[in-house]
Amino acid sequence: MAFLKKVTGYRDYRYQIREGAFLKKAILKFFIYFSIFFISNLISDILFKPHIYFLTAFSTAFGVSLGIATIELYINKKSKEV
Repeated sequence: MAFLKKVTGYRDYRYQIREGAFLKKAILKFFIYFSIFFISNLISDILFKPHIYFLTAFSTAFGVSLGIATIELYINKKSKEV
């Protein structure tokens, strides 16, 4: 049976439940990274620039946090497969 699972790539329902919980954790980390980077960008705008640029702070925080969360999700997923 184990050989059949390995050949066909079949995964039972327990794997799907763990995968769902793993994805929820990754989304939560994304929001944590996003809030930290957004607040830090706003603080740096307040300190070093005469105007506050919300769109720049938002886009920078979104891109960085999405990149970190995606790479972290990919690395964790690959390490669990091995």
